[in-house]
Amino acid sequence: MQLQLLHEEDAVEIDHVDLMGYTPWGPIDLVSAGTGEMKKRYGFVYVDKDDLGNGTLARTKKKLAADLIPLVGGKENIKSVIHCMTRLRFQL
Repeated sequence: MQLQLLHEEDAVEIDHVDLMGYTPWGPIDLVSAGTGEMKKRYGFVYVDKDDLGNGTLARTKKKLAADLIPLVGGKENIKSVIHCMTRLRFQL
C-alpha cells in the first residue's frame, strides 16, 4: 500500500494529476471473486473464516488499518471516509 501511495504522490507532483481521493480495494477481507478462496486477504479488517466456511466471522482490525493513517498524511489530511458495500473511500 505504501508503494501505491508513493506512485500516487509522484503522479500529483511530477505529472500534476488532480488527485482528489483514494479508493482501496475493500475494507474487510473479501472472498476472492476468481477462486472463491478466503485465504487471499485484501482488506483492513480480518474476517475469521477459512476456505471451508469454518470460523466465527469475528472481525478484527489488521495492522494496516493503523498504518494507513500516517501514509495518507495523518488524520488532519482526511476530509471524509465513506464506506459502501465493497469499498472504503478516503477523500484527502
